Amino acid sequence: MYIATDVYVHEDYGLQNSRRLGNVVLLVQEDDFEKTLIRSEVTHEGAFGQWGVDYKLLPPDGKVAEVISSNNLNHSLRGVKWIAVTKFPADLARIPKIEYKPLDVPVPVGTYLLKYDTWVNNYDPVYWVRDYQDSSRGFTKLRLDSLFEKPYHILMGGDIQTETYAAISSEYFIEGLWGGPTREEKERVNIFVKRMREELYVHIFPCYGQHHLFVFHSCNATDLLHYFGVRCEGIRGYPLPFQKLEIADFIKIGENDDWNTKFQKILLDTCLGSKAEGIRQWWAKWKEGFKIYADKV
Repeated sequence: MYIATDVYVHEDYGLQNSRRLGNVVLLVQEDDFEKTLIRSEVTHEGAFGQWGVDYKLLPPDGKVAEVISSNNLNHSLRGVKWIAVTKFPADLARIPKIEYKPLDVPVPVGTYLLKYDTWVNNYDPVYWVRDYQDSSRGFTKLRLDSLFEKPYHILMGGDIQTETYAAISSEYFIEGLWGGPTREEKERVNIFVKRMREELYVHIFPCYGQHHLFVFHSCNATDLLHYFGVRCEGIRGYPLPFQKLEIADFIKIGENDDWNTKFQKILLDTCLGSKAEGIRQWWAKWKEGFKIYADKV
């Protein structure tokens, strides 16, 4: 496998009509993309999303030319065609011949519908599940993975791309990304969802099938105030006492030491045994990780 030209990551590229709020783009020479990166033995099927949506062919002019010039690219290569990619699969870090260094800014990982995993028991008010289950609204998954030991994910989306939710990767609870969870893994996730709701008053939206995430989506604001003394000021999208859980409010909840200690215990009790150390690392910096997103929203 050989990558003929450099691969560039450019921030604030500003693709016209882009719906991405994590506005970062990967620039790859067309031949390298088609003959190497997109091959099934190099990256998983659908790793870079859909043509015309997540990646597209760009002429070597305008901002593309600026990027190429600023990186001192050989003049003989300035006439080639480039692919602009706005979906950053985790596969990039594992491809030989590419020295991909994760950025210290969130990168988009794909836009999909927010679908509730039907194998998770619905302990929560059915109206907020239907709000998304029957919706055509897309949510973009963003990943921040260079500043901490473990990556931190959020979802951004909704009708006007303004809803933002903290999330945790399904990898801590389910081995693998495809093929579906085992019976034991399903039980594990159901316990996690139930305990978060009953002990910490935070509702998890499970969307393993779409985003490989479990989303800290909403909360029982009345019980959080009563039992932990935490007042949430997020968007009240549902009848009280429930409300959508903005990232800033999720961080505020975590500032309560009692809540945060119980949060760690639930995570460790329900994660895969092999992922316990990873969970400890994720938990140790989760507030700092999500604060970077909150500051950008």
